[in-house]
Amino acid sequence: MPRRSGRRWGSLRAARLDPGGGAATIAVTIQECHAAARLGVFARSHALTAREREIATLLAAGVAGSALAGRLGITGNTLQDHFKAIYAKTGVHSREELLARALGGA
Repeated sequence: MPRRSGRRWGSLRAARLDPGGGAATIAVTIQECHAAARLGVFARSHALTAREREIATLLAAGVAGSALAGRLGITGNTLQDHFKAIYAKTGVHSREELLARALGGA
């Protein structure tokens, strides 16, 4: 699991144990936060568009370069425009930095 300064990523889940509406007894669990969930939170927190989220997801899956543009049905120039917008919104300067921040490695 990626770490930053010795910290680990986790997710909290809570569930009401008494669905009848009586005394509120709630169970809370802490679980490992998987990369896909981290990527989703990162995308929402930086207001990425649906297309920008799709690009980040494919990049995280290892699709890069002309294969990425081809998979999306866009030109390389259009893909670069999307990356510029993503970089501006997230404050990163490279694809590697984008993935490191989005997936919890930086």
